[in-house]
Amino acid sequence: MPVTGREFTERFLTPIQDEAFEFVVFQGTTIDRVLRLAARGIEFQDVDGTFNRFILNEASVREEHEEFRRIVMHLRWLNDNRKLFVGTLVFEENLITRPKDQPPTVSDIVTAIDRNLKWRQTADGRHLLTRKTAGRVTVTNYDPNTLGDTERRALNYLAGSSPSNFVLLDIRPGHPGGDWPIVGGIKLQSFAVLLEFVASAIRKSPEFDVAQDPRTGELRGNPIHSLAIQVTDSPPPATTSRGSTLLGVIIRWAIASRTAEALFV
Repeated sequence: MPVTGREFTERFLTPIQDEAFEFVVFQGTTIDRVLRLAARGIEFQDVDGTFNRFILNEASVREEHEEFRRIVMHLRWLNDNRKLFVGTLVFEENLITRPKDQPPTVSDIVTAIDRNLKWRQTADGRHLLTRKTAGRVTVTNYDPNTLGDTERRALNYLAGSSPSNFVLLDIRPGHPGGDWPIVGGIKLQSFAVLLEFVASAIRKSPEFDVAQDPRTGELRGNPIHSLAIQVTDSPPPATTSRGSTLLGVIIRWAIASRTAEALFV
């Protein structure tokens, strides 16, 4: 049976990974809707990565949920205006350093090319063997590609200090939306917890209207429910386009998290 077994259970209970989050946002789903369904909450850190506090995306914890909603609305506003960058950090990783009097041989260069590596010479004459590395996923209000390799490596190190179901969030002063600086991590939840959140919102802990922060610009839409479900005694009318879109969000998560075959066959 498709919805049984250890493999399905592991997929269902394992938190969504950062690359799955990137995949869904890249498909064009609004980032606030993605985060309202996929995120368990946001961890705030000091600039050195030290843990500060954590807020839950849980309607029963009203003050924390309100703060969470205001943050994701801020990210939505930035994204709508093409001022938000969601993607994987790419940087050069140094593997070998040689002094300037020990340049690589022709054999060294050929071997490096075969392994997708590269030798380059620094300004002080040293020889470095490097490789392009794809690191962790980040959400920023600046283009990480404008940073040097050293800065991108440091950013990746900061992101790597958290498990792979965390997405580094770095909203810096001096950039769009930076009058509300945020350093931390978005904690992604498992598909099981996601469904529990949706079920709880029907009656137990319904979502409520949250006004945007004054530092956030004009938004196009701020629905009360991340996924509205009505329980009725009779069949509902034909599925609306909104419902189809929201179901599509969950299906795309399932695909990115490799649970689609188990859940939607």
